[in-house]
Amino acid sequence: MKMVSEFLNNFDKHIFYHATSLDSAESIARHGFRVWFQDNEIGRYASGGNLGTGLYITCNWRIALWFGSVLLCVSIRPGTRLLNSALPPDGKIVDYLQREFGREVLKKAPWEAIPKNKKLTLRELITLFRYHYRHTWEKEYGQDCDGLSNWPMRRELHSKLLKKFKNLLVRYGFDGCGNL
Repeated sequence: MKMVSEFLNNFDKHIFYHATSLDSAESIARHGFRVWFQDNEIGRYASGGNLGTGLYITCNWRIALWFGSVLLCVSIRPGTRLLNSALPPDGKIVDYLQREFGREVLKKAPWEAIPKNKKLTLRELITLFRYHYRHTWEKEYGQDCDGLSNWPMRRELHSKLLKKFKNLLVRYGFDGCGNL
């Protein structure tokens, strides 16, 4: 935990890499990083990569090169707020939310499971996000007979909910999330 804290507080001392194609690298050089989103009301629009579809960086240039042939060295701006998704969810908060709103709070988006006159605190929102992150990416589901990972329906549910939670995190001022 101390190492993660030190890392999060000293982004300016770390070098990050992003690899992509030559065409994409040229576009990044002209316009900066952009992640395209589709909205039914306003159509296609560009975003700076705040959560959502994602922009991926790593401290390991060798890992970055697995994803493209052009390697970019990038930095994170001071004041960037990142949520460490890999921390376990607070079990006490999960239990409280289930008692308060029923089991549905773990199976639906908050605005579908919680009465309109109630709001989640930031801590509750983060706990639910980490709960769905854990059940999408951290939990072991075993392997089938061909050695391929299983992706059971309950994992699909958590994955879909995780995407909905990312939009809420943006509203709370987070710039990104990841397994830090």
